[in-house]
Amino acid sequence: MSDNFSVSKNTKKSNPFGVSAWLLTYNPTKWEWNHYDEAVSITKTGAGCYINWNCANQNAKIGDRVFIVKLGENSSPKGIFATGYIISGFFEDDNFDLSKSNRIKYVSILLTTILDYKTDKIITIDELNTIFPQQVWSPQGSGIAIKPEIVHPFMKLWNDRIFELSQPDSCMDTLPLAECKYSKEDFLKEVFLPESEYDKLRSLLLRKKNIILQGASGIGKTFSAKRLAYSIIGEKNDSHICMVQFHQSYSYEDFIIGYRPNENGGFELQSGVFYNFCEKCKENPDKPYFFIIDEINRGNLSKIFGELLMLIESDKRGEHHKINLVYDETEFYIPENLHIIGMMNTADRSLAMIDYALRRRFSFYTMKPAFDNADNNGFSAYTKTISCELYHAVIAKIRKLNEAIRKDSSLGKGFEIGHSYFSPENRSVIDNDWVRNAVEYEIIPLIEEYWFDDEQKAEEWKKILYQALGEDYDS
Repeated sequence: MSDNFSVSKNTKKSNPFGVSAWLLTYNPTKWEWNHYDEAVSITKTGAGCYINWNCANQNAKIGDRVFIVKLGENSSPKGIFATGYIISGFFEDDNFDLSKSNRIKYVSILLTTILDYKTDKIITIDELNTIFPQQVWSPQGSGIAIKPEIVHPFMKLWNDRIFELSQPDSCMDTLPLAECKYSKEDFLKEVFLPESEYDKLRSLLLRKKNIILQGASGIGKTFSAKRLAYSIIGEKNDSHICMVQFHQSYSYEDFIIGYRPNENGGFELQSGVFYNFCEKCKENPDKPYFFIIDEINRGNLSKIFGELLMLIESDKRGEHHKINLVYDETEFYIPENLHIIGMMNTADRSLAMIDYALRRRFSFYTMKPAFDNADNNGFSAYTKTISCELYHAVIAKIRKLNEAIRKDSSLGKGFEIGHSYFSPENRSVIDNDWVRNAVEYEIIPLIEEYWFDDEQKAEEWKKILYQALGEDYDS
């Protein structure tokens, strides 16, 4: 054990400016971002894009803000074009060379805004060097800290640029946002859910304070979770929302509190993303806040929540239920204005069911594909203006496919095909090629996975779908 070991009793972030932000690099001459155009399109709909990124500085923590800077010789323009959050701890590439001592470290990030650097006006290196000369904007490595004293003015510059481009920035969580009203009616326009189901879902969340949205992939769980939060807040205000993604290595130390390396080579006690967000909620007790957990069943929930397992219950909230945390016996409680929304993919066979101790602390709401009951949930109105005949022919087959999936004893309702595969925000992109790509590269791989042990069934449905596309299929 090294003697260089220190403990800070202050579990708040040491940054006096209240924000930790990091600069990650992207050099297209060294790494080709294969799905870049798709990622840009995804964030323009208000959704997020998950990706693993090289980050050399291990002081970066879950919940910290990141900005992506484009660099490289003969790579124009150079500058900042994307932002998001760190959502995982550090890990190494599975394919790293064991003979190398300096192994590449990665973090998972949720990118919430990606500008198209080919067409959009990004914040260039020249601009940054002029406005903030004290910061290195062309670093040699990925993962340097943005100096605390310039984080706020820099984020204002970013926010102004996004506003100028009329693209919503969904993670300006440290700056006041322009008022953007969001109501129940707005929710029903964007999420394919009947009004009665919205009322039920809202009531569940406000009463229980903890809900899990479960369903197959492509149902729109993440999208719906944020819109539900907006509708209760009354505006699109992401300063009242925090999102993380659980995984097998996620720990109590990431989530609540734990020892982390410091700049002096020692260790200090630092608070995690959930602790920090709870403290933020306490500053404004009359307003609702929402903590959203993607892939909630991928983490060891009892291990992650620890002694706070009891405190997330709706009747155990507030200061009069405070307890001492195990690391430094700091008194802590979960505020009454915090609501937890988890998402769970019911089609993931590799995962065990959610911990029973947590199951009773959450209400579970099953989200269903919008293909059925389309007249009541808004999906018919969405598809009515789509003129592509092939699109409607394929949707008819997907309805039949879902019926077969529901009746299959090895699958069931939790494996149905979700409507998100066929509902891009920009309906004008839907043409014959778009439909063919959706079927061939998204739906058919799902079918092959679902019926991996029933080749005859898989071949039968692949043939049906290819025939719907007007193509011959030769197995």
